[in-house]
Amino acid sequence: MLLIDERAEAKLASVLEAHKLDPETSRCIYFHLTNKPLIEGIKDAVIHSASKHISTSQTQIYVCDDGDICIIAPEIGTKEGHLCIAEIATAVGIEVAKDWVGFYDLSVYASKLLLIVEHKLERRRKEEDLIRRQLEQQQMERKRAAILNGGIKVSADTIKTQRISRQQPHVMMIEDDAFSRRLVENVLKKEYALTGLSEATDALDIYARLAPDLLFLDINLPDVTGHELLEKIIALDPDAYVVMLSANADKENITQAMRKGAKGFVAKPFTREKLFQYIDRCPTISHV
Repeated sequence: MLLIDERAEAKLASVLEAHKLDPETSRCIYFHLTNKPLIEGIKDAVIHSASKHISTSQTQIYVCDDGDICIIAPEIGTKEGHLCIAEIATAVGIEVAKDWVGFYDLSVYASKLLLIVEHKLERRRKEEDLIRRQLEQQQMERKRAAILNGGIKVSADTIKTQRISRQQPHVMMIEDDAFSRRLVENVLKKEYALTGLSEATDALDIYARLAPDLLFLDINLPDVTGHELLEKIIALDPDAYVVMLSANADKENITQAMRKGAKGFVAKPFTREKLFQYIDRCPTISHV
């Protein structure tokens, strides 16, 4: 006798599929216990009764995660099967009823039982997918909190002093699109010190350390929005010169950026001329 209680649904589905495609004379006792109150001791009662009345080394007992139990054997006599069911019912103190136990010939009922098991697997997939999404959401929220609430010990005065005392203007860019980053780098690298980031992780700390003259900031970042990061940068550095980048140039997006402290907005795809338009307006770059 083989007891299967790990990944039982998937293994049972495979066995039932084989019976559906190549009918055999096997019989099955199926305990429909899903969504029913927990029946104390039924697993032990099934194992004990099956070993007593269905004595074959090829008997398989599948214990599903949702409580259903299935006994499959090459041959289960009608008398032995009903004795097994009655003994289990007596052992756990319930009456034999069609709503919780069935005795099936797999050559006839394999497809019906397979549908039940496939429904279990689909429900499990949905539950696992929900759990995965919840974990991902929790991880994302923790990452967002770490990005936006990380302790920055550099003061606004320190950032300002570093910025005006520097000999070469420094331009920073936070943009997750590699093509856009390369475009800006190719346009500006010959004339300015340039720092490009593909994500917002550690962006505030790097900004505070570098004190860039100008920041090109993408609105649609993977971990936080550019609007959220903009608020934190302005709080950290009221003199920040931030120009937002986005393919979404609707009025609301632009208005929100300007209200939060951005000095400009460049719609994608952008041109060299548009970038230099804002660079030329930047007071510390113009001063240098």
